Amino acid sequence: MSKSKSGRHQKQAIPQARNGAQLKPVKGPFLWEGMEQFYQELVQLCRLPIQLRPLLGNAEAVARLENQDDVKRIVNCLADDTEVFVEKLKAIHDQHAGKTGEAIDMDDQIAQLSISEQYLAWKDQFDSVILPNVMFVQQQFQSIEATAS
Repeated sequence: MSKSKSGRHQKQAIPQARNGAQLKPVKGPFLWEGMEQFYQELVQLCRLPIQLRPLLGNAEAVARLENQDDVKRIVNCLADDTEVFVEKLKAIHDQHAGKTGEAIDMDDQIAQLSISEQYLAWKDQFDSVILPNVMFVQQQFQSIEATAS
């Protein structure tokens, strides 16, 4: 294709986009069900701190921790922090709850991009606030198991 023909096609595409030309439905990651699946995966992440409770229920193991006060404080903070994260996650989910199928029009596609960005920002925060603390507590209990062996 010559430069002039290619340039003419580009010039025609710009006015069509400005006039609100309908985009073709985008398949794959632009399905609302995919967004719902991602939400469900994030809900599972929120359950990680709950898995620490049985560790604290083992009084013998807790007594052997070098820094039991720190561990208890972190677990209590995790409960509060996780509750805040769950509320934020639900607020994001409310923006697309019940939607199914493809994001056909431009407004839906923009909404999906915005919601995706919110989910990714949420996950980045979760990964930097919650996960390091969960890992710290787990490592504390693993270290006493290793010394017991």
